[in-house]
Amino acid sequence: MTLRYIVRGLLVILALVTVGYLLKDVLDQQWIDAQIRDQGARGELLFVVVCSLLGSIGLARQLIAFLGGYAFGVVWGFTLAMLAVVAALTTTLPADAQDLRESLALAHETNPTLIAQREQLRATNELVAQALSGYCFCSSAYVSIASS
Repeated sequence: MTLRYIVRGLLVILALVTVGYLLKDVLDQQWIDAQIRDQGARGELLFVVVCSLLGSIGLARQLIAFLGGYAFGVVWGFTLAMLAVVAALTTTLPADAQDLRESLALAHETNPTLIAQREQLRATNELVAQALSGYCFCSSAYVSIASS
């Protein structure tokens, strides 16, 4: 099970590096100046769409806010950046997370320390049962029938 999580993590890292490499020219100053700034509604829409897509795969919200401030000024840039962040949060797929009960049950079943402690507790319980057996009332009977 641990190997599965390691492989998934490595795949996510690989995907992020690949996306970063493919989009290396998207978020630089020249691209913002040419495609976003002073383009009117088209630039604003493009900013929100691109930043929401990049935000949904892990681009920092602070960077989105900084780019919005650079391209549109403080107030309007902040507004568009927050719109992009909200869109990114709503389009992000939920993580494959466990709830607390599942996590505790998994730890209880697979943790070697807990397994060893349970075995030690069973052995101690058996010793208690053996010690208490000497105090039990025991009776025995012997019956013999003889014919003459």
